[in-house]
Amino acid sequence: PLLILTFIPLFQYAVYPLIKKCGVRTPLRKLFVGGQLAALAFVVSALVEFQIRARCNMVPMRRHCSLRIYNSMDCDFTFYSSMNNNKEKVLKSFDMLALDNIPINGTQHFSTKFKPSGACPYVLNKSFESTVFVSEGKMTEYSLLTDTKQQAHLRSLGEYQGLMNQNSSVKLQLLYGPDMQGKYIS
Repeated sequence: PLLILTFIPLFQYAVYPLIKKCGVRTPLRKLFVGGQLAALAFVVSALVEFQIRARCNMVPMRRHCSLRIYNSMDCDFTFYSSMNNNKEKVLKSFDMLALDNIPINGTQHFSTKFKPSGACPYVLNKSFESTVFVSEGKMTEYSLLTDTKQQAHLRSLGEYQGLMNQNSSVKLQLLYGPDMQGKYIS
């Protein structure tokens, strides 16, 4: 409804006068121009869809790996790791941290350190360290969560299996478990 209320005045005062200035006056010409604009909208939509699908199935290059860390808590964390030269990265609440094309050989482990933001009542430990295991050519997933004592820790979700295959459309991946904070699912 909000878009309709926005687009009606936009078309009345901007698009239709512009089309009239271009010499499109008859209903048949207006219909043709409208069809061309609709076709252009579908082309743009297809290009956006191809970009999304290209990112969705990103497989690491040879001698590289990828790491995904999901934050299941309602507070931000600062992330440090030897895999990204201990550069500080912020993992926002309910967001995902993606580290792509990390150079490795075989299977390696990296040390990580997490610090919760100052206003984080869900986590009692001020920082914690963990180890992540990654394999060459694989995308590994971890989840950041708390236990019953409000201590944050990192839990391995395993290797990424892909959200698509050749015989079906995109699948939906849910992160939920008894030790995760997901109490409400809609």
